[in-house]
Amino acid sequence: MAEVDARTRAEVDAGQGAQASDQWREIARRYAGMAGGFFVFALLVHVPGYFHQLYDPDEATIADQAITLQHGGRLYIDAIDRKPPLPTYLYHAAFAIFGNVDLRPVHLVAALLLAVAACAVAADVSLRTRAQRVWAGVLMITAAVAFLPDAGQAANYAHFALAPGAVAMVLARRRSKRAAALAGLALAVAVLCRQTWLIGLLPAGMAVARSRRWSHLGWMFGGFAVGIGIVVAWLPTADVWHWVFASNEGFLLTGPNWSMVAVSFFGGLALLVGLHLPLLIPVALRIRAAGSLRQAVQVDRDLWIWWATATVAWISGFRFFAHYWIQSLPPLVLLAAPTAARITGRLRTWILALLVVVTTAAVVAGFTPETFRTLPNTTPLAKYVAAHSRPDQPILVWGNLPQAQWESDRPLGGALVHSDFVTGVSGNRTADPSTVPATTPGAYKAVLRSVYTHPPQLVLDTSTADLRAYGGQYYDGKYPLSVFPQLKYFVDTYYTLAARVNGVTIYRLRQEYSGNSGAGS
Repeated sequence: MAEVDARTRAEVDAGQGAQASDQWREIARRYAGMAGGFFVFALLVHVPGYFHQLYDPDEATIADQAITLQHGGRLYIDAIDRKPPLPTYLYHAAFAIFGNVDLRPVHLVAALLLAVAACAVAADVSLRTRAQRVWAGVLMITAAVAFLPDAGQAANYAHFALAPGAVAMVLARRRSKRAAALAGLALAVAVLCRQTWLIGLLPAGMAVARSRRWSHLGWMFGGFAVGIGIVVAWLPTADVWHWVFASNEGFLLTGPNWSMVAVSFFGGLALLVGLHLPLLIPVALRIRAAGSLRQAVQVDRDLWIWWATATVAWISGFRFFAHYWIQSLPPLVLLAAPTAARITGRLRTWILALLVVVTTAAVVAGFTPETFRTLPNTTPLAKYVAAHSRPDQPILVWGNLPQAQWESDRPLGGALVHSDFVTGVSGNRTADPSTVPATTPGAYKAVLRSVYTHPPQLVLDTSTADLRAYGGQYYDGKYPLSVFPQLKYFVDTYYTLAARVNGVTIYRLRQEYSGNSGAGS
């Protein structure tokens, strides 16, 4: 009798095990189908980027650093920007794989990462129905491209940080030690793509602390430290800390031009609200259903803190660039998705119609980005550089014209991705020589060390042309080389005037100078 009971229990257990296995297979099949749909959708909304290359100058600055790494340069020593390192290495890998500096492969990577972000928010524990999860993924993808093309289609720091940031937010809301550690690791990856995600430590910590197992906080911060440490260990730690985190005072604190700030803020806010109405309307309805903003915040406090800290990142420095807003999208999506899934009737029809119209308009606009933002034509400069230098010879572009460096496919001369670090030029600030005292600490020294150690074959002086903030106001530009006597002396002594292309003055290195490793220190 005991043997029969044991056999019966074994059969029941086997049946239950088979049933559970079938259930997990069905769940995996459903989620795989949903994830596949998100990937296809994300690839479709990024189609313009497979035909058009440069949308935003940030893409060119990342490319300039990657080109320099291809020629043996070192990040934060020979290729310097105030941005984190991971996007540069991603570009570097794409250039190495495809054997050119085409930006379309990294646009594809940005699309794939957007799909990962959609899958992440759809997997959040607060979304209990398939409809809510579908809405979360769709809102994530559509909101990320609902910008003007220079933000919606670009492959820049903000877009690369979106996926790991969304993963960190979702994992922090799960109440397990493993999830907490992985959340910290994902947040570290986001910070290494865009440093403003650092303030996400606050809402992530609050979400993890909801489990009331305080050791989970230690696991989260440990995961964050490991993620940062693994990458920084490959790089000169002091230089990473200086350029990415410690040298931004001038960028953040220099007094803005308040009239420019007002135009940027109100114009940018109106555009963001208008393009993201399909996302913001459900959030507003959620607040209305709760009775007040205070009561709505009490339900998902961590999501609101995620949104508040992301808004701080958008406000910081009073520049209000559209792509800064991308950090706000994951928490807004999770706040909107449950309400969006419950909306019925005419309002649902209007929201869906608005979603289709905004997304379609954003994608179509991506095919003609010059309609919304015209970048300087650097092709004549690139052709001249190609004809008068070798691929391994650095060139120095004096000014803020990173696309000239990228299109020329030459490593950086002077170490900096642009001259704003030494001139103090910055967004929503008046451009004139009075900004020079706001120079980034160590920037000018880095330029001199670089040009004396590895003298650029060509110097392209954009201050004599009406390009960006460097020319046009004074006879020889707003920021001529003469404002920096040591650099001016170097050019006058070792270079000869070679040509002028589209107003840009080009100097060529004299053959007798071969570099002096100690002269620039």
